[in-house]
Amino acid sequence: MVQCFGLTLPRLECAIWKNFERSLRMNDWALLNPLSLTSILYTMSVPWAMLFVSLCRRDPYRKWSDVTTVMWYYGYVAIAGILMRLMVSILPAQDPALMRIDAALGFNTLSFAAAMRGYPVAMAMIAASYILLAPVIAVSWLLEQNLVQRRAILIGGYLTLVCYALVPAVGPGYYDWAKGVALHAAPFNCMPSMHIGFPLLLAYNARSKWLRVWLWAFVAIMLVATLALREHYLIDLIAAFPFSLGVQWIAARTELIYAKLRDPNLAQEGECPASPRRGAHGNREILTPHVAE
Repeated sequence: MVQCFGLTLPRLECAIWKNFERSLRMNDWALLNPLSLTSILYTMSVPWAMLFVSLCRRDPYRKWSDVTTVMWYYGYVAIAGILMRLMVSILPAQDPALMRIDAALGFNTLSFAAAMRGYPVAMAMIAASYILLAPVIAVSWLLEQNLVQRRAILIGGYLTLVCYALVPAVGPGYYDWAKGVALHAAPFNCMPSMHIGFPLLLAYNARSKWLRVWLWAFVAIMLVATLALREHYLIDLIAAFPFSLGVQWIAARTELIYAKLRDPNLAQEGECPASPRRGAHGNREILTPHVAE
């Protein structure tokens, strides 16, 4: 297994985020820890990159859209962090139940992950891909600034917090199967898998063909990565598909309602405003901000 800082790559992200949590404590000197500095850089680099790109835009509307997206990002990260910490403190992990469901489906997550360890190069590649979810979301937004996509990501992110509370689980790699308890500080972010759900929402909303193909390829990589890295159970991946479809429907409907409130004439026409250029999706064209050209 490829190692970095003395850690296997599948566990590197976990170590980074654990040190980031420690660095938030005012009485802790973990900010001096290289892993803590790396975690802060990783967390901050995505919104910083978005704001840098925003400075290069000429259209003030597009600039403001980038800024509000970054604000929503930080708001979600803060709320999700607080709620996940609260869930870990009061809820028991239900990983054995998810493992039994996988067994009923004829799949053993731990055996699959063990088999994948025989391919160290592939494991290194999918581990690197796994931690690129946030940059992929950012690039998708910067390329198309799709309002429905942004709304879907936010709705999906907040609804998963409800799901995590209803089915608290840490994933097969963060559960001590000998002792029957979750590892210390492991978050409940397993069911459904949003490493599948978020890429699905990006792919649903991508307008350009090349971006859509690239995002579906990323979904395929995540399907393997989440299992090979022991981050999720098979049932988590299966649940992500209907969950993302439901979120997409909610996002599209709420955007349509909001558009009709802004322009009452749309209620009579029965259409939603889109950019002047309608793509190959016809009536299924994703809403975009109407930007003067």
